[in-house]
Amino acid sequence: MATSIIGDRPTKMTKGYKGEALVWDLLRAAAPADWTIWYEPYLARGESGSAARNPDFMVSAPGLGVLLLEVKSLTAGELTVENRTIWADYGDGDRKDLLKQVRGQAQRLRETIARAPKLRDRFPYSSFNLAYALGFPFWSFAGSDGHQLRTAPEGWEKWNVIESLAFRDGDEFIARIAQVLTDQSRANQNLSAFSAADASTFVAWFNGVSHKGRTSYDPVLSLIARDLDDFTSEQVDAQNQASELDKYWLDSPPSVGKTFIATRRAIKEAYKSRRVGFLMERRTIADRIKKAVQAQMYEWGTEDVMSGPLPKLQITTVSSVLGGFYPAWRKQKDLDVIALSIVEAREAGRFKPFDVLVLDQAEDYLLNQPGMINVLAELVEGGLSGGKIKIFSDIIHQGHTNPEKQAALT
Repeated sequence: MATSIIGDRPTKMTKGYKGEALVWDLLRAAAPADWTIWYEPYLARGESGSAARNPDFMVSAPGLGVLLLEVKSLTAGELTVENRTIWADYGDGDRKDLLKQVRGQAQRLRETIARAPKLRDRFPYSSFNLAYALGFPFWSFAGSDGHQLRTAPEGWEKWNVIESLAFRDGDEFIARIAQVLTDQSRANQNLSAFSAADASTFVAWFNGVSHKGRTSYDPVLSLIARDLDDFTSEQVDAQNQASELDKYWLDSPPSVGKTFIATRRAIKEAYKSRRVGFLMERRTIADRIKKAVQAQMYEWGTEDVMSGPLPKLQITTVSSVLGGFYPAWRKQKDLDVIALSIVEAREAGRFKPFDVLVLDQAEDYLLNQPGMINVLAELVEGGLSGGKIKIFSDIIHQGHTNPEKQAALT
């Protein structure tokens, strides 16, 4: 059974895609079921204030420890070995100490743990086995696959390097990761055993703090490219229901995949030659979704459904759409004016209604202004009674229990 990975498979738009995608596939296919794996986990800023950096992969392996793995899709011509240091040569004198990079990531994680009481008490002085390694899927000291750098310096195997030989199949790769962790543990007898309970504590802690303070983070950027096989059963059920019903309302807590399902639904409807309005509250989210969808269409090599004078897929905010009919709207009393303006624009041919209306972050505008759903329904062919409307919200979880407001919405 495939192992779940926290973080979506690298796409062709990702720098270093080829090597990272290979590692992602190997881990997902061969890693033990009790391992927890993150792709591009977030590590907080260091004590010195240095910028936060993400290793490519982090592995929590009960009984072994935690491994940070930096994958480099480099070959012999781009690498130099000097004084037990591996340099990446980018031309014009631009070089990077690769081991220093991954060591710094490990230090960043230790500093974060030292500031977390729950982890600090369990692992004083970061005493669990934390190792780091560089992965070179397309390069080897031994010269496999024609990529020989030079005669291997003495002791190179202790440099925390995983060469191309280990990437031939999943079992070999998993065994090499286990070897790196075991070697690190043997070299330092003061490390704790990192039991299954230790691993569970670490995973729960990291998942709880890893995105705090990451102001640029939004899951939409990576979720769009996710394959259907990576859906949870609940997301598959929700996606199927959203496909089959003209009217669909999914209300659930944050981070369960509502925006993911909404976006997939909007894309699929647009490729059925339906004109789709995908509306939400926050401009930053709308912009990120548009960029992600455009990147996905580029990767697929398919029609750009977001271009043209009358795009099949319009991703924007509620404010932008309604402002086009009544720029000064902001109050409840304006809603009737906007609704009338939309009707008049439709009748005059100045506005072509959407075939499908997808509303995300609906709790931010539907409940705050009773009657808003009636206004938005004027944007879709068939209106509130006969239109195709998909609503995604977090109303109940956020405690929106005003009976009158909920009754008005339902």
